[in-house]
Amino acid sequence: MDSVVHAGSFDSEAYWKDASSSKLPAILDEQRAYIVMAMDELLFPFCTPNDGLITRFSIDHAQRDYLNRIGFSFSHLECVDVQQGENIFHPLLRNIHYQRWLTRFQRIAPYAVLEQTTELLQLNFFEQILPSYDVVKHVNSKMYSTELSDQLTGVRRGIPVTNATELAAVCGEMLAAHGAALVKDPFGVSGNGNIKLKSHHAIERLTAYIRSQEHRGKVTTLVVEPLLKVARDFSCHFEIAPDGSTSFIGMQEILNHQFVYQGSAAMREDEKHELERKDYFQVMEQVGQALNRQGYFGPVCVDSMQLMDGTLIPIVEINARKSMGLINLYLNRALSNRRCQGVLSYLSVGYYKELDYGRFLREMQDASLLYPQSGGSGIVPLSSAALLVNQEERRKGGFRAEEGDHLIKGRLYISVFAENSEERQRLVAVLRTILMKLDVSIYD
Repeated sequence: MDSVVHAGSFDSEAYWKDASSSKLPAILDEQRAYIVMAMDELLFPFCTPNDGLITRFSIDHAQRDYLNRIGFSFSHLECVDVQQGENIFHPLLRNIHYQRWLTRFQRIAPYAVLEQTTELLQLNFFEQILPSYDVVKHVNSKMYSTELSDQLTGVRRGIPVTNATELAAVCGEMLAAHGAALVKDPFGVSGNGNIKLKSHHAIERLTAYIRSQEHRGKVTTLVVEPLLKVARDFSCHFEIAPDGSTSFIGMQEILNHQFVYQGSAAMREDEKHELERKDYFQVMEQVGQALNRQGYFGPVCVDSMQLMDGTLIPIVEINARKSMGLINLYLNRALSNRRCQGVLSYLSVGYYKELDYGRFLREMQDASLLYPQSGGSGIVPLSSAALLVNQEERRKGGFRAEEGDHLIKGRLYISVFAENSEERQRLVAVLRTILMKLDVSIYD
């Protein structure tokens, strides 16, 4: 079996988006940006003992030891010289020491194909092919998924707009027909890059904001959708081979709140059978064929939803890359048993005093919380870096706190293995108690 190096930037959409495009309003949060940079540590479930993992920040020694104990061992490279605005592949193109490390492996498995990923292949480190950057960028755009949804389902839900005047008109129509409009950036992700409009005043403000950018030479491409009453969100995961054949991987329930991703869980068998009766998987096969005709191959996650009235919307968005749901599928493949399934989630936290990660794991173990416990239950902490990155950056002077603001933000990614939802809630309640003991606040 080929040895594989796993790497990627979880904010790949930011690199696909053209600099000449207009943007939706957004609140800039430097600490949140560092947390997203640290998410590459979450790629470890894809690793075998012969594989390698490249991350932007260090993995705490206690976390590495813990992962080894539960069966995840791999070689690790920390890229310490990623510059501002760069993704993880930039330093691999220029650092000869990193390039020597890469020669241990036969293939690279990126979270998503970026421009620098294809440049790395051109240096002949890996004897493999990847889809072209332009193809990957095209099929990941919400403009493409909107168009494909129209073609395959015959129902026009999203409407592309290309200037502020069109935006105002379409949003006004959506407001009149549905009571609200949802405006999406073609390369927005998980709560960033979409905005809900529920009044004419809100439409006017957004239109003025976009028009002012157009006056400065920016080009507008947005998608407007009706704000629907959603009963559940879920995703279908499959892999397209270079020859066009498709391998089904699994289904995941998506836990969302206010358009923000909250977690992933396995879908029940009866729900899969219901989707089969509604020809959902036939649509997924057609999606795979359409992507391959565009020239794409690799991992695919199709986000879908079912409305309160039972209407099925097979294609909400297409993610032609790895995804959080796929990470959860691999975690369960490695760690679950017939009694306990894992649910991937996270807690947004903040703290003022230095946090000792080794002590945190010991507290979890002493509370009979750290996976594995009896019957295969317990909580798996998935990333030390996402929790500690802002502590480390502040220590190094990577950014300066606002006057009077010394709060360190972090995100604790976890997979909770339990027999049922009641036991899962109990385990998370114990985890919250431990965090409070360590003077860590939780922001739900």
